[in-house]
Amino acid sequence: MSRSAQKQISLTKNIKYPNEYIKSFQKEEWAIDEETAVKQKGKWRNLFEKKRLKFLHLEIGCGNGKHFANLCLKNSQNCFLAIEIKYKPLIQTIRRIKKNNIKNARVIRFNARYIDSLFEEEELNNIYIHFPDPWLKKRKSKKHQLIQADFCKQLYQIQKTDSFLELKTDSKDYFEQSVKELKKAGYKLEKYETDLYKQKEPSLNNLSQFELIFVKKNIPIHYCLFVKI
Repeated sequence: MSRSAQKQISLTKNIKYPNEYIKSFQKEEWAIDEETAVKQKGKWRNLFEKKRLKFLHLEIGCGNGKHFANLCLKNSQNCFLAIEIKYKPLIQTIRRIKKNNIKNARVIRFNARYIDSLFEEEELNNIYIHFPDPWLKKRKSKKHQLIQADFCKQLYQIQKTDSFLELKTDSKDYFEQSVKELKKAGYKLEKYETDLYKQKEPSLNNLSQFELIFVKKNIPIHYCLFVKI
């Protein structure tokens, strides 16, 4: 792990007074902590059965794991990784994985801002980023937003050619800013929607926790799909 990453993320083993979620994370079979994660760089496929090795997909910010688990179940022939920084959603995701007897998934605690510490160039296939924190109501919001120029360049490098990146958000401003940065990084824009469900009803089982909340409140979902060319 780089020095910059070390400054931005506390190691699980060093937390003096772990709460119930941290304690659970330390015991979970499918949980991967920060130190273990960086050692897997370039070797993630070794964690899965050979029959699932064709594609390795990633969800950044898995929340309570609703969307992530659904992805894994619908694509059991592929393997999936999820990155999350907070312990409670990590444990919620792991519990959902175990409840559904999912074998093709692993969950990582890490600061996604330093994602190039985890993956070699062209190690990943598709990437999903659903409802990243836009930081719109906080001071110096842009400084804390995940989708910025350097991050987009990192994503582009770690994905294989012809793989896609899917982004969803309820924030119009953050969406437009993110689209610009992803284009600059080299991605080709394939789909662009400022109100994804205006013309169609979503399948509620496929929605993430946050998306379900926004849909029920009739808040427009901004959606884009990029391809690495």
